Amino acid sequence: KESEKKVLARIRSELRDERVHKLTQRLEEAENMRRVVEQNERNLAIAAEIRHQRFLEGQKVGIEYKKILDKQEREREDRLASTYSR
Repeated sequence: KESEKKVLARIRSELRDERVHKLTQRLEEAENMRRVVEQNERNLAIAAEIRHQRFLEGQKVGIEYKKILDKQEREREDRLASTYSR
């Protein structure tokens, strides 16, 4: 039969193993969470860049549209002026 010292030593060893296992598991979970956070940050940065590019494209389209409207307005005014000068 196991002596009391051996039983206590075995119990301490099992408790140590259990604590080590729990700490290892927590470290793995923390590492996984860190990876998820980093990936989310990268995704947010990419999404922000895409939104910015779309905004810039929209600005360009708006500027081109304004140029077309201004040109049409000038042409209309020129036609009216030539009509009245006759």
